[in-house]
This record gives sequence, structure tokens and C-alpha cells, in this order.
Amino acid sequence: MSAQRLHRYIEEARSPADYLHLLIDPLAGCFDDHPLSALRLQEALGEEALSIVPRADLVHAPHECPLVATLARPDHPFNADLFAASHAYAAEAAPGGKRYVCGWIVTAEDATSVAGHLANRCLVNHAGQARTWPMFEPLRMELLAVSLKQDTGRWLWPIKEWVLPSSSGGVFRLRGAHGDGPPGLNTEALGAQHDVSAVAAVLAAWQRLSSQPMSPGLLQQAPRHWAGPGLPEGAAAKALHHLREARRLGLPPGEDRLVFALHSLTVHPHWDTHPQLHPHIVQALASKTPLADALARIEDWIWQRAIHELTAEPRG
Repeated sequence: MSAQRLHRYIEEARSPADYLHLLIDPLAGCFDDHPLSALRLQEALGEEALSIVPRADLVHAPHECPLVATLARPDHPFNADLFAASHAYAAEAAPGGKRYVCGWIVTAEDATSVAGHLANRCLVNHAGQARTWPMFEPLRMELLAVSLKQDTGRWLWPIKEWVLPSSSGGVFRLRGAHGDGPPGLNTEALGAQHDVSAVAAVLAAWQRLSSQPMSPGLLQQAPRHWAGPGLPEGAAAKALHHLREARRLGLPPGEDRLVFALHSLTVHPHWDTHPQLHPHIVQALASKTPLADALARIEDWIWQRAIHELTAEPRG
């Protein structure tokens, strides 16, 4: 989404009583002389316009905590220059990695209130223990929405609209909904948060593949190769789905699951079910051989035949 379109969208989402905040994460890094650095934002907006999100795990290092910066107060227009700079910075970030720009927030709450709200949402009850997870990170938020679905709105409130940089290179829009308190994270949502690092690894590898030209010979073995720019819509959800399939098959965490997911994304989403390919997964598991090595031993004609047969089947 272009800066102009995003600007219009947020203008339409804001009521005269709403603020517009920018959420940034210093742990992702930003040069001090950049307009979006904490120092420069303070100079441009005033010290009172910035509020630290008091992460419970970073009480010893408040300078590393996220910051909520107010780009517009109620009945006031955006700071257009900072908005444009934040959009450009977000667009340049690689999918899956830590992001300095964590999104634009529309709410009737001031920066201090939003910062406290976000700090509370970072406290997660897991297996009877309180843990701190950086739930404000765009990839985590995208996976949260995939998992909580319609309950995401209650989790967000009193944030009315949160526009995040997405895994596809565009933006991911979340809308808050007033309700009787935020929902807890269900098993699916907790599992997705545990898989964030693996999803990020898949997205980074997928992005590298999509940004490189592929020879006709290789394209025959990767008919779903994505040629960019960016990744397709819902990239994070797709990566998560295939990582879960890899787990279901018994593949160990790490390289094997990444290899499986990339094949599912570039070859066919059901490649592992083909009778001439599935035995190689079983063999890799039985012999504890890296999946990449097992698949490399499959002859080209077998791949081509399997892809032809899978493509001819009436399933997605």
C-alpha cells in the first residue's frame, strides 16, 4: 500500500476524537540521525509526545523498550513528514525480521495509556506461569490475528485500528472491538507464538528465493515459485501452516521443517503426499538424515512426474 493510500485509510479510520500513534522498537535498530530515532522524534514532537512501553523483562534497560510516539492529537492533522518517513522505513524492512516500525495506532487513548496497554498485553500466562513476549512485533501480531480470528478485536481494545507492516511487504490491518475484557491466548495462539522464529526463518528464505531469477529447469521443479516483489498475501499464515504439517509428520525443528515448508510453498502444498515422494520423508526420519539430503537424491524425472500428477489433481 502506498503512503498516500495508507494516509487516506488512516484518515478515514480516525474520528475527530482519536489520536494517531507510531509504535517503534529500538531493539530493531535505527541510526541516531534518522528522523525516526527516539532523539529526533523527541525533538520534532516534544518529550511529552513519547511514552515508553514498560516491558517487564526490560525494566533494567528502559532505553531498549518500545516507544509510542504521537503523530496526531485529536482534532489535529498528521505530522505528514514523519508519517511518510515511517512508511518508507517500514517498506524497506525484510519480512520476518525485527522491525523498527511496528505500526500505526488509532485510538482515543493518549500515548501513556497505550504504552501501558501494550505492556499488559506482553504479559502472557503460559502453563501457569507469567511470561513476557514482545506481542507488539508485527509478525507476532499477524500470527495472533490468524490464531484468535474474531477474538482479535477484543484483544486489541482500546486500540481501534492497528495498521502493521505485513509479512507480504504490504500492511496488515487489525480492528479493535469493545467487549468484556481481552480473551486469553488459546492453544493455537500460544503455539503460533512459539513458532515465530521458525516462521521468520521461512519468510526470510522464501524472500531470498523470490528475489532471485530461476532457470527454466529449476522452475519445472518449483512451479509455485513466487517472483515478487515481496511475498504473497498471507505469507506468514502459509508458512505457519506448513511448519505445523512438518511437525505433524515428525520432522525435527530447524532445517528439516524449513526445507519442508519451502517445498510446500514453491513446489506444491501437498507434495509430501505423493507416493513417490513421501517415502523419502519416511526414510529421512528413520535414518535421521537431513531432509534436504534425502530430497536431493530424488531424480529430476520423478519430481517432474510427481508435480504433473499433483497439479492435475483437483485440490489446492
